[in-house]
Amino acid sequence: MKKAIILVMSCEQSRYMAEEAVIRETWAKPIINGKIENVSIMFYRGGSETEEYDKDKCLLKLTSDDSLYKTFEKTIDAFKYLEKENIEYDYVFRTNTSTYINVDAIVQFLNFEDLKEDVMYAPHLVINRLSNHIPYGGGHYLIIPRSLITNIFLKYVPVHLNCHIDDCGIGYLMGAYYKDKYLTEHILQVDTVSSMAESYFSDLSNSYCVRLKDEKNPENNIVNMYGLHILYKTLKVKTKVAKPHGFTKIETLYGLIPI
Repeated sequence: MKKAIILVMSCEQSRYMAEEAVIRETWAKPIINGKIENVSIMFYRGGSETEEYDKDKCLLKLTSDDSLYKTFEKTIDAFKYLEKENIEYDYVFRTNTSTYINVDAIVQFLNFEDLKEDVMYAPHLVINRLSNHIPYGGGHYLIIPRSLITNIFLKYVPVHLNCHIDDCGIGYLMGAYYKDKYLTEHILQVDTVSSMAESYFSDLSNSYCVRLKDEKNPENNIVNMYGLHILYKTLKVKTKVAKPHGFTKIETLYGLIPI
């Protein structure tokens, strides 16, 4: 059976630590309590004087800068820690504190057959100047095979890498490494709810996650995390997700556009 580790990118700011606490009380609780076979979780923050891991809190503190424009280095350092400590995993599920994870979907994904080890999975594509206009996977939910981490992200350093936000930096690396085959052979979409501002009730059962992020009112992230957890439990949602497939949407300066 394949194994997954969920890496939740966080920060030392009080907002993100509060969101961490809610995650521990909601969708991550059965994982932390060891009730989900072959799935583990690790929160990671930067800004620490020394690298250390708190097993009880599932919290990795890194010496990386903790600011937004250094998240690429912070995520790469988290990958390095997994390898240095010989942590066993087949996939990293990279997410953040404003995303509700459908844990049943992870279990179903791990049971899929014939998934390639050189393909990354994302909720949608994003294109903007941050990655030199190379399309990249939306960072609230990235499924990354271990082989990509060990063979590319921890080894390959292309010239002119000037993107330091982690999802677009990861996309830049993929594009620089695979070149014209990147978008056609090495990245696919998984179904998610990208915004709670749109109708989403009918999509809960087939979504890998729900993006809760509300930039204008970030306190809503916590309210929505609790509310969504209650909704999943009350409705007794029976998850049935599709295998990864070609992209159906791309995020641009003009919003999320079907493709």
